Amino acid sequence: MEEVEGKVEEVMFDHLHATAFQHSSLGRSILGPAANIRSITKPNLQDYITSHYTAPRMVIAAAGAVQHEDLVSLAEKSFQSLPTNPTTASQLTMLGAWNKNAVVGKHAGSEMAQKIGANNLAESVMAFNTNYTDAGLFGVYAVAKPDTLDDLSYCIMHEMTSLIYRAAPDDVACAPIGPTQNLPDYNWFRRHTYWNRY
Repeated sequence: MEEVEGKVEEVMFDHLHATAFQHSSLGRSILGPAANIRSITKPNLQDYITSHYTAPRMVIAAAGAVQHEDLVSLAEKSFQSLPTNPTTASQLTMLGAWNKNAVVGKHAGSEMAQKIGANNLAESVMAFNTNYTDAGLFGVYAVAKPDTLDDLSYCIMHEMTSLIYRAAPDDVACAPIGPTQNLPDYNWFRRHTYWNRY
């Protein structure tokens, strides 16, 4: 627990939950007291893995002299027993992630990641999505220098708004989400970001 409390990203997500879910148990730290952690049983962990480690949340990638058909065949054989519960994690794919120290460079990944990398707006950026039974958090976590925050914020908001107004068919095909009009706050967000389209 002490190791986790020393990580800025973990502490930031604890504060985000405390703010977003005030007066609710979701606002408490995910770690909880040490006694609670010691009380976790094997069936608790197995249930969590079955619920959250599902096929739609996984990506299989290969590089080099690999035959696509062989890779698909191996994946189907190895992962056929995974649950296939659908998720809404496609926005994560479309917004992407980028790290200044990664070897992929400034021109890999999503359009948002490319803009942030090409303009040196952040040290790293990552879209996140935390789902609960009847609530959740979706956003972008970024580490940046103070003098780039305005441009970085604009870039992130512009790309999030683009998911509503200008999602390219190829992007949607790579990250299927179903009809966006059925997402809980789609219409509210669309109304309130109308002028950001231009």
